[in-house]
Amino acid sequence: MVPDATALRGRLLDAHALIRAEDPARYPYAPLGPPLAPREREQGMTTRELLQALDAQGVERAILVQRARLYGYDNRCVCDSAAAHRQRLQFICHVDASDTNSGGRAQDWLGRGAVGVRFMEPVRGAPLSWLDGIGARQVWRVACEAGVPISVHFFPWNRAAGLEALSALRGALPPRALVLDSVAGSAVDGGPPDFGIDAPLRALMDLPGTYLKFTAMTLARLAGAKLAPSELVGRLVQLFGAQRLLWGSDVLAPGQSYESLVAGLLEASAGLAPADREQLLHGTAATLYPLH
Repeated sequence: MVPDATALRGRLLDAHALIRAEDPARYPYAPLGPPLAPREREQGMTTRELLQALDAQGVERAILVQRARLYGYDNRCVCDSAAAHRQRLQFICHVDASDTNSGGRAQDWLGRGAVGVRFMEPVRGAPLSWLDGIGARQVWRVACEAGVPISVHFFPWNRAAGLEALSALRGALPPRALVLDSVAGSAVDGGPPDFGIDAPLRALMDLPGTYLKFTAMTLARLAGAKLAPSELVGRLVQLFGAQRLLWGSDVLAPGQSYESLVAGLLEASAGLAPADREQLLHGTAATLYPLH
C-alpha cells in the first residue's frame, strides 16, 4: 500500500484501465495499424492482475477501456471481464465508424453492459470520418439516446482539426457527457501557466457536460520534461473545477507497477483541498459511471 492510500481507501476510482487477455486463443489479437511488436503483446495487466492491484492500492473499481491497439473493435475481452466482476469493473466500447451498421454495433455493446463509447483515430493520419462521418454519427446518436458518456481521444497531430469538428458535432448532437481523454491531446509538457490549454479547448470546456481526463501517461510526460505533475493538476482544478476532472491509469509501461501509478497520482493531487481531491480521485468518475 502506498503512503496515504489507506486514508483514501474506497475513494479512488480508475476511469481508464486497459487490460490484455490471459487467453489469446479466446481473444485473438486484431490490431489497428501495423503488426504488433512482441513487447506489445505482453504489455499491461490481465484482469486478474488488475483486480489484485485494485485491492492492494485501495481502488474501489475501474472502468475498462477497449484496447484497440490489441483487439481492434472486438470488445469481448473488456465486456466479459466486466460481466464477471460487476461490482469492480465496467467497460467502454469502441465501434468501427466505417461499419455500415455502426449504430447497431454500438447498441449491441451497450446492451451487453458498456457504460460509454469511445472515439479514437484508427491509424495515424486517418480522415476525421472516425469522429464525424456517417457511421460515427450513428454511434454518437446511439450514445446520446442511451444517455451514456462519450469519450474522445486526440493525438497532437489531429488535435486542432478534431477539436473544431467536435465542437460542431457536440452542438448538433449534445451528449449527456463528453469526456476528453489525455487532456484532449494538449501539449502539457509545454509547462505553465496553462500546459497547452488553449482557446479551442477552453471554448469546448465552457459547454456544460464536458470533462477532462488525465492518466499516468499524462503525468509521465510532465516528469520527462522535468515539470511537477502537481502544477498541472492544480491548474486544471483552477481552470475547470475538480467536478470536471477525472483520472485513469492507462497501460502500464514495461517495468512499471500499478503501485507506482497510484503513488504518482496521490503525490500530484496532494496539494488540493480535501474536497477537490476526493472529487478528482473518485467523485467525478462515480457520477459519470455509476454502478447499477
